[in-house]
Amino acid sequence: MSPNKHSWRYARPGPNHVADEWVQRETWGASFPTCINGIEQSPINIVTGEAIPMKSLPEISTDIDAAPHYVSNTGSGFQLFETTPTESMIANGTFIDTIEGSSKGESWVGGQKFLFYQMHWHTPSENTIDGRSFPLEAHFVHQLDDPMLVGTPPWLAPPSSRRE
Repeated sequence: MSPNKHSWRYARPGPNHVADEWVQRETWGASFPTCINGIEQSPINIVTGEAIPMKSLPEISTDIDAAPHYVSNTGSGFQLFETTPTESMIANGTFIDTIEGSSKGESWVGGQKFLFYQMHWHTPSENTIDGRSFPLEAHFVHQLDDPMLVGTPPWLAPPSSRRE
């Protein structure tokens, strides 16, 4: 499926609109009903009053050495455009070059190694906390050998109500 066959939005057009669940339902739901009806994928809303604190967290360490050489405009954001943890594809005129290299980095979570796969951003944030969006959200996507994908979405700014 070509990424250009479907379009979706986080918010209504214009600088005064924030991410809106109903706009997401209108645009995502028509082409991707699982994104609206599913329960284990983005976007999610973290309800802090229902969150259950963990007694302990696994040890996490990260070492990402990649220089951001290849940026791709996806139409809904931009990302460091990677195809594997050791290859990048970049449009060069009318053809695509594959650039091979060393690992772009890794993270260790609870003793398991995840190779850095790609990084992309959303503005406004794709996910929410207590129904509030953030100005920017970054996803650092890693790949385990099986190859399971793991994305970690650190919010890069507090929601507007917390800045005040």
